[in-house]
Amino acid sequence: MQRQVPRPHREGHLERLLAHHVSWLSLPMNDSVPHTDSERQPLPAAALPLGIDVVVRPPPRLGRTLWVVIGVSLVIHVVCLILGHTLMREWRWPHHPVHAAVEMSGGLIAVWVAWMLLSLEWRNAGTSYNVWIAGAMIGMGLLDGLHALVYAGQEFVWLHSTATFVGGVLFAMVWVPKSWGRRLLAWWPWAVFGVVFLFGILSLAYPGATPRMLFVNEQGEKVFSLWAKSLNVVGGVLLIAAAVRLVTTYRQTKNVDDLLFFLHCSLFGAAAVMFEQSQLWDLPWWGWHLLRLMAYGVALWFVVLTEMREQQALADFTKNLKQLSTSLNDRVMEMTRELHEKNEFLEQSNMELQQFAYIASHDLQSPLRAVAGFAQFLKQDYRGKLDQNADDQIDRIVNGCKRMQTMIKAIIYLTHQWGRARIVLYREQTRSQHDGRHTKDTD
Repeated sequence: MQRQVPRPHREGHLERLLAHHVSWLSLPMNDSVPHTDSERQPLPAAALPLGIDVVVRPPPRLGRTLWVVIGVSLVIHVVCLILGHTLMREWRWPHHPVHAAVEMSGGLIAVWVAWMLLSLEWRNAGTSYNVWIAGAMIGMGLLDGLHALVYAGQEFVWLHSTATFVGGVLFAMVWVPKSWGRRLLAWWPWAVFGVVFLFGILSLAYPGATPRMLFVNEQGEKVFSLWAKSLNVVGGVLLIAAAVRLVTTYRQTKNVDDLLFFLHCSLFGAAAVMFEQSQLWDLPWWGWHLLRLMAYGVALWFVVLTEMREQQALADFTKNLKQLSTSLNDRVMEMTRELHEKNEFLEQSNMELQQFAYIASHDLQSPLRAVAGFAQFLKQDYRGKLDQNADDQIDRIVNGCKRMQTMIKAIIYLTHQWGRARIVLYREQTRSQHDGRHTKDTD
């Protein structure tokens, strides 16, 4: 399923390192993965800054499956109520092992899902209310587990009713501001665990201190008291309120995990409301137990889907990482070829400079030395024998040849130095670019 990060992305060292390599090599970046609160993606596939399009698609026909579950739950609710008050009014099935298995399975699933939600919260994934839902699952799971350990009686109904009430209160926390969830993340689940576990132990240790949950009516049947019905109905109403919040959030974010827990809360709310219309061990009583088991099954479905999503994301990430590695290798080979061509060009240029220096030192200086030599002979042999103007002209020829020789020597010197400077400058630029990239990669 497709998820995205509602808060700033937490980059790891590997992501930053590869992102710098992608930027350095000028590979095309893919901006098709949005970073909005409407789509939240788990790591490592969520919105990676690598130019990799890692999209985890929702399971096919998920919406249809959710509607099927809702329809089945409504059918169970209506059928159990109608049969329990008509054809099967006297039917009872007091089977403690089956009941204990159902409740204990639900409690274990609840604790497992709570742990999964908290781990997803640290990875910026999961639902939009991971902390609050995890606390609710812990509270309900613990009390349902303790409820599974006792036989039918006052404590039996008390623990179940308080589990529904506590679950409703804790699930209703999805209505509080999200900023509270971030502040309470470190201690809220542990506080819920400690308080609820202590409450459950005290309820078992002091059964006489709890309100009366059962009484015998005029027909001699054990029926639920007003306390029991009130706790379940209030808890059910709060669960339905939480379901409204979750479905509203889903319409804004399109986060499928929110939709799954909307279904979870709806099933629990329906089971809590159905409690008021049941008696111990009758068909409606087993009916709302089936609804609660379905609700825990939806939570388990969330865990399975999350694991499937993580595996698919990891597979997509690995595939695209291999593609990126291939692109990096191709780019490195291309840069190596360009570097080789530049080296050949530089060597050719240096050879041309050397040829120029050779021409300047031989082809230019040889005739100049001849001219300078003959001018020097004229100066030595004919100074004073000609007029003053001729002596001045000879001096100018000699001085001009000397200046020309000085200029040629300077050009030869600059040519050698320029060739060396180009090589040194090229090497320094290459080294500085490599060091700069290495520094960015290791930040």
